[in-house]
Amino acid sequence: MTEIRNPVTLPPDLQKVVDAKISSPAFTHSSWSDEDLTPVRSFIRQHYRTEQRGRCAYCQRILGKASPLNCHVDHLLPKALYQHFLFEPKNLCTVCAECNTLKRSQETAHEVVNTLNKKQAKQYPRTSGAFKIVHPHFDSYKEHIEILRNKFYVPKTKKGYFTVTICDLNAHLREFGWKPEFVDEDSARKAAQRLVNAKSSHDTAEAIRELQDALLEL
Repeated sequence: MTEIRNPVTLPPDLQKVVDAKISSPAFTHSSWSDEDLTPVRSFIRQHYRTEQRGRCAYCQRILGKASPLNCHVDHLLPKALYQHFLFEPKNLCTVCAECNTLKRSQETAHEVVNTLNKKQAKQYPRTSGAFKIVHPHFDSYKEHIEILRNKFYVPKTKKGYFTVTICDLNAHLREFGWKPEFVDEDSARKAAQRLVNAKSSHDTAEAIRELQDALLEL
């Protein structure tokens, strides 16, 4: 099941604001931060925060509720590269401040949309396969990334690996490492090897469960 099932639909008054913004000769990707779009951003933020059950699309941590400081609207295809998708509902989601800062304007599409081709520029990619990142409108998070002890991220697919990498989700592991006294090293090593050698989704799931059993709460 995808993380987001209902893309945002703006009410008529807010859609008028967006239409006027897009038709302006001064329109660029930086227009997203314009003051007159504050109510538009607020509406989009609340919609996707609710759709995502209050969790960041990339790390799954809890998003801020009252303040936008830890609940950012993210453009899955970065707005600096794809301003024509600035208000595309399926290009929007909510993320935490840390993931928003780390992902920034990194390319997330497998094939760069040709902005000189007017037909292609108007069409947002329609399938999961068009993206390198785990896409909350097209993908199920758990099919691509397993979270251990609410702290460590195990990529299960290429998409999972890409997402873990660009958002630096294992920063805690890199900085502090595993505490040896809390790890059944032999069992963890065998489970990790089984995960690497997994040939099916069943084998992957079994290996991840074994790895979880080998680790105690940190």
